[in-house]
Amino acid sequence: MDTVKLTIVVTGVSGNLGQRFLPLLSDYTVVGIDVKPPTYSSVDRFVAIDLGREESTRELLLLLREVQPVSFVHLAFVIDPQRSGVVDVDRMWRINVAGTARVMEAIAEANRTAATTIRQFIFPSSVSAYGSDLPAPVTEDAPLEAHTLPYAIHKKESDLVVQQRAPSLRGCGVFILRPHIFAGATVEN
Repeated sequence: MDTVKLTIVVTGVSGNLGQRFLPLLSDYTVVGIDVKPPTYSSVDRFVAIDLGREESTRELLLLLREVQPVSFVHLAFVIDPQRSGVVDVDRMWRINVAGTARVMEAIAEANRTAATTIRQFIFPSSVSAYGSDLPAPVTEDAPLEAHTLPYAIHKKESDLVVQQRAPSLRGCGVFILRPHIFAGATVEN
């Protein structure tokens, strides 16, 4: 008996985190979104979308209506300007912060109809969103006070976008993760 796999949409599928995440999703149909296809892992379907463009909201909405995902994992984020080729900080902001807002707008619009029900939105923020001048350990409800590096500022602003727009997602659970910065022999961050 063939069972139908549930669909998950993953942005930033070609990045370091996306490439490491894909092998964990073998029980799902994965629709990957990025500006270029993944090189190391495969997805069931790849769609090239640049979240730095305003038109991406509509492109995402049409895709969500078509593929009917149950979950959306938003990994797209410019971390390393040199490796990504995005060295303009304003362009980085349009991809990182405005792109996050566009993703959430598309999900909210898709969930307006009974035909689409995206039940989970997962966004990996960062411990960097709290800022670098922490006098002591922080809890989840500590203020986000990043103010120096573009990466940290964009994570903070994207985190705030997710918090502000979460109620508009119409029954979609929102999960914000703030992991610590990873290091190791095989990590490229």
